[in-house]
Amino acid sequence: MENAGWQLTLLIQNQGNVDDVLNRIFINGKLIDELGYNHGDTLPSKTMIATNLPDGGLSIPAGSQVNVYIWIGEESLSRGSQLTIELQKPNQLTLQRIIKLT
Repeated sequence: MENAGWQLTLLIQNQGNVDDVLNRIFINGKLIDELGYNHGDTLPSKTMIATNLPDGGLSIPAGSQVNVYIWIGEESLSRGSQLTIELQKPNQLTLQRIIKLT
């Protein structure tokens, strides 16, 4: 992402024995609603946060792994910011991680 200040790469593994769907990503409690972005795209705003998660969610087959990307506009967060990242499948919070931007 040309004008992103930060790129987060999440490696998500489905260690279960059934297919699953990831349909929402939250950062610090705020839903990332800018979906379907790809490497090489440009964020419309330097304060925007976007992801490559497709509208409708991402199917993750049993036993497989996928990369999900989050791009954070260069004026949205600064070095040292602490982020709580939450991944959600339909009607259920599935994962929460805290990271610090360095």
